[in-house]
Amino acid sequence: MIDCKAIIVLVSVAMISILQIGCGEAKVDPMSRVLAANDSNIKRMKTCYEIFTLAKGKPPKDEKIFRDFFENDSASVGRLKRIGVEQEGFGDILVSERDGQPFVVRWGAGGRDPAVIFEAEGVDGKRMVAFFKPIEIENDQFDDYFSGKMDQ
Repeated sequence: MIDCKAIIVLVSVAMISILQIGCGEAKVDPMSRVLAANDSNIKRMKTCYEIFTLAKGKPPKDEKIFRDFFENDSASVGRLKRIGVEQEGFGDILVSERDGQPFVVRWGAGGRDPAVIFEAEGVDGKRMVAFFKPIEIENDQFDDYFSGKMDQ
């Protein structure tokens, strides 16, 4: 006679083993997560702005200081690689892939989570703006975010 409880236990053990094997293979390494979180130039720009601010204790006051920090500092090689950027190609992240224009930046802005990086023109009447996570705004909202009247 077949013992139903034994079969249920064997099937359960087999299923748990299969799930554990599957879960082990599905683990995502931290570097992949960092790269995935920086999958566009506006996200890379925001990350670099934050890296600069943390390293220097204050946000960059202009593009020249910002670029110099990443293009000429040997410590920046590793910082940039973590987000998928080569130091020689750093200037490429200053341009939006969507509208092909250099980003408009509120240099020196800091604080809780200000709107810092904006698309210059955007697409179909909407621009991306970088907070912790970039969002899309209507063109008529640009001045309020850029002036600092509106933050997320």
